[in-house]
Amino acid sequence: MKAFSSATALFPFLAFLLFAQPSPIPQDPALRSGKLSNGLRYFLLPHKMPAQRLWIMLSVGAGSMEEDDDQRGLAHFVEHMGFNGTRHFPKQQLIETLESFGMRFGADLNAFTGYESTNYILQVPSDRPDALDTALLILLDWATGIQLDSLEFEKERPVIIEEWRLGKGAEDRMWQKQAPIVYQGTRYADRDPIGDTAVLLRAPLEAALRYYRTWYRPDLIDIIAVGDAEMEQVERKIRQLFDTIASSSIRPRQRELLPILAQPIVAVAADPEAMLTQVQFTLRLPYTPPRTLDDWRQNLIERLLAEIIDAELEERIKQPNPPCRFISTSLRKSTGGRRELSFSALLVVPGGIESALCMVGTEIERARQHRFTQSQLDQARQKLLREYERQWTNRNKEESENLLFELWRKIEADEVPTSPEFRYKSAQAILPTVTLEELEQTKAQLLRREGTVVIVSSEENKDVPPPTEDRIRALLDSIASVAHPPYQEVAVPQTLLESPPKPGTIRSEKTLPRSGIRLWTLSNGIRVVLKPTTNSDDEFHIRLFRSGGHSLASDADFPSAYFAAEIAAECGVGRFSLVEIERFLKGKIVKVSPFIRELLEGIEGSASWKDAKTLFELLYLHVTAPRFDSSCFASFLAKNTAYYENLSRLPDLRFYDTLEWAAVSYHPRRQPIGTALLNAIRLDRAAAFYRARFQDMAGATVIIVGRFDPDSLRPLVERYLASLPARRITHRWRDRGIRFIRDTAWRYIYAGIEPKSYVNLRLFGTTVRPTLREEIAAQLLQYVLDRRIMEIVREEKGASYSPGASVRILRRPELQPIVNMFASCAPDSVQEVLKTFWSIADTLGTAPPDTARLAQGKVILLREHERALQADRQILGKLTEAYWYGDDPEQWLLAYPAVVRSVSASEVRDLARRYLSRSRWLACVLMPVSLPPQATGHGK
Repeated sequence: MKAFSSATALFPFLAFLLFAQPSPIPQDPALRSGKLSNGLRYFLLPHKMPAQRLWIMLSVGAGSMEEDDDQRGLAHFVEHMGFNGTRHFPKQQLIETLESFGMRFGADLNAFTGYESTNYILQVPSDRPDALDTALLILLDWATGIQLDSLEFEKERPVIIEEWRLGKGAEDRMWQKQAPIVYQGTRYADRDPIGDTAVLLRAPLEAALRYYRTWYRPDLIDIIAVGDAEMEQVERKIRQLFDTIASSSIRPRQRELLPILAQPIVAVAADPEAMLTQVQFTLRLPYTPPRTLDDWRQNLIERLLAEIIDAELEERIKQPNPPCRFISTSLRKSTGGRRELSFSALLVVPGGIESALCMVGTEIERARQHRFTQSQLDQARQKLLREYERQWTNRNKEESENLLFELWRKIEADEVPTSPEFRYKSAQAILPTVTLEELEQTKAQLLRREGTVVIVSSEENKDVPPPTEDRIRALLDSIASVAHPPYQEVAVPQTLLESPPKPGTIRSEKTLPRSGIRLWTLSNGIRVVLKPTTNSDDEFHIRLFRSGGHSLASDADFPSAYFAAEIAAECGVGRFSLVEIERFLKGKIVKVSPFIRELLEGIEGSASWKDAKTLFELLYLHVTAPRFDSSCFASFLAKNTAYYENLSRLPDLRFYDTLEWAAVSYHPRRQPIGTALLNAIRLDRAAAFYRARFQDMAGATVIIVGRFDPDSLRPLVERYLASLPARRITHRWRDRGIRFIRDTAWRYIYAGIEPKSYVNLRLFGTTVRPTLREEIAAQLLQYVLDRRIMEIVREEKGASYSPGASVRILRRPELQPIVNMFASCAPDSVQEVLKTFWSIADTLGTAPPDTARLAQGKVILLREHERALQADRQILGKLTEAYWYGDDPEQWLLAYPAVVRSVSASEVRDLARRYLSRSRWLACVLMPVSLPPQATGHGK
């Protein structure tokens, strides 16, 4: 399709905008919407990505804000009950029915409760007419037929408590202190959707029934559907099913406006287990839904303004020794009827809270005090235009799930759902006409001092405590009282390469006709694998990899080698620092990064076709001209030291670090990443190792997947890949003797304040050489095992909110099947959970899985494979595995469905016998520090 970029194509649309500005924003013409006589609304958007899939949401416009004092947490409780039995789907039949269609609980069937709404989401295959009828019947049951049975209600109560327990930790403890300040004077302050345990433990069924009957009513319900379906038929079925719901007595919803105060709201909290220090600087603004084209233009100008400030902050954190590792900016409709312009400084270095606050506050104050420059406007405009162009180009390839949530957010915010064409054309027409004077007028409205909210979350440090609320207010006053220098223009590189490399050639070509894979062998010996797809309209992915990795580093150089690629990425490439590279890439859609893993190294990235040359130039420079700078290295150390110090306080991470390290008998090369490893890095050794690995790319494979024309790609491959140095030296990863444990072991970790435990039982089975058939049998075993654990541990015993299992086959450096069974639970439930794990494992090793359950698993695998073939990143990953392990690259692409259908129940049982052995296992348990040590063998 011809792009709408010429003046001729845009003129009619520009005229429409200029001369019809009192006109309303046009709704997407593809969207079918309506309102039934009882008040229920529906919004239906056809979309064909992925094919033969339909996402549907039932959104109830009531959440925790509507709870009475004796119902705190019951909005969420009622949501849970929607999966425990409805009028047409008693007990667990709802989940079983959807899984028979190939949909997986959690991934394709879920729900969530917020302050202002409760939402149920499911995905169904639209190529089965009965699936659509079933999905709509489920939605009808959620709206009117949830069976709040007393027995099921009591069975679900401990599951709710376990979900509450799972969410407990440093972040929750800090938010419990901050929420009353941030939401002061409103019900939001004490209506956390997870609820009050005093209510959850004792609330009678009648209180839940009262909530359900009061708030699940048609005038508060929206049905939203996006996907590959005939929406006229969907609309007809919705009207037939839902128009019969009777309207009930109307009780007004509890909606309040968060206060916009003249003085800053400041909320500071610290916790000894805080994973990161964060400073959030928010400007709380009035919100009026945009209705007219004038409003739309104003929103685009506001986006430009936010982008300008964000760009300056991003550049600040790319400088040596910034006060934080990441910065994020958002401008959105928020809770409490407001709009927020927020700047969040994440992973603040120790003692850097005030510096981070000053960095953000200074950029905002600089914008208040000085006019923006034309170059700032031009760069922000270029970036937004490129974003809208890409959205337009890939409009048909966007995921239906993403569009569903985007549509839901628009409806929640009472905004007009617009079309991709309108957004693209209006951006192309409006953004080039925005003037500096308009930016200045918008600045006065958007960067007001009233409504300032500062939230600080920090680790608890006696030596460097976080600043007090009074200190932060004084700091804000100080920033506002100082005259800040204006923005300084900076040079933007015009080219990455002074002169392009001399191209090589494609020495030989081959095509695999069944799959369309093309194989090119270059003149330097590099192998290129090309898999053109139509999954995107303007994106391709690339991965160059080669055997080796940090397994080739000596023990002394291991820390330097481990981080070498990250350090290189932090320093830029060739003549340019990272800041200069970021400037050059503004307005471009391209990502490139080097990596060095345990057994291989390489470069990976993605780009739009328009920016393909830039991607290949960056790839070439990362190989031939890496940059290592002492100031960048110092900054890298400072940021990462703070990061890993923060992580070390997280009980969950300490648990999993111990599990992974103990599984390989504490091999030093698998030690948890921390300050000891960081302190052992030597910049010269990191640089030397990186250059040694990349100065000779002999034996490398390059895989390219996505939307591209191989003939158009040919000159780029010849110039930038065939010219890479390759001296035909044999490169192979080195076996460092990392092996999984050969016996049985227990590990207890005592960490954490909360009464929360984690249990992981890891079994080490046996195999000879994994075939595609065995890998599929392992996936089916995982499904059967995972569902059985969910049924017993969660549904029958109520011992955990999200227990489950995983089965994987590791092939290098050691061929090893690994089964994980895991759960979070109360400390006094650990023994029961472990006994249940063993019981399930023993049963699966003696009897074939239930035929119906296995059939469900097969349908799920087949549906997921269909979806994977529409996802370029998954295809890239599977082709990488095939060429890394020497497998047939066409097997997964073409043979997978037939193999899935042919795997028998006895094969899965035989696999379970080999994988679920009691001869080699590791049981790892997290206990809170307040409990005494457990005896070895607990729960065996």
